[in-house]
Amino acid sequence: MSIQSSNISIESSFKIYDNYYVYDKKTQNEFIDSSLRVHRGFYNYDKVFFINRESDVIVTCPNHGDFHIKPKRHYRGVGCNKCKC
Repeated sequence: MSIQSSNISIESSFKIYDNYYVYDKKTQNEFIDSSLRVHRGFYNYDKVFFINRESDVIVTCPNHGDFHIKPKRHYRGVGCNKCKC
């Protein structure tokens, strides 16, 4: 769902929980904070431009460099494909 209001676009996503729609929106800072906790500070998030959970972001692995990943996968602990960290 996308909401347009005076040049501001707000992307949001919904998930079904016990037959109710639950609003699920994170800001870029919340994404980075959550990711740092999940991955224990391993990755660098300087190149992240967070839009929503479905749009790829660029995360930097200290061993293999930049990779693209969907935030919802990164939240679940998925990281660099080359080192499987």
